[in-house]
Amino acid sequence: MRILSDQEVDRFLKHEDPEKQADLFEKDLVLLGATCVEDRLQDDVPQTLQLLQKAGIKVWMLTGDKLETAENIATSCSLLSPQTQ
Repeated sequence: MRILSDQEVDRFLKHEDPEKQADLFEKDLVLLGATCVEDRLQDDVPQTLQLLQKAGIKVWMLTGDKLETAENIATSCSLLSPQTQ
């Protein structure tokens, strides 16, 4: 997400090549959110989450599972460590 000024929007709409113009806007973006629904842990999830956290991106896990199941999943994908439990 990035809030554009009225001038930036006008420039984008009037530009002959919107893709080139979009490249100018697609910087300093704020990630609003991402979601996934999956019954099993995909390959490389723990490493990906660790990299996101290392980059300063806040990662939250929302689940409707029982507490024990949620804790097991969070531990297996490195969202929870023994220090955070």
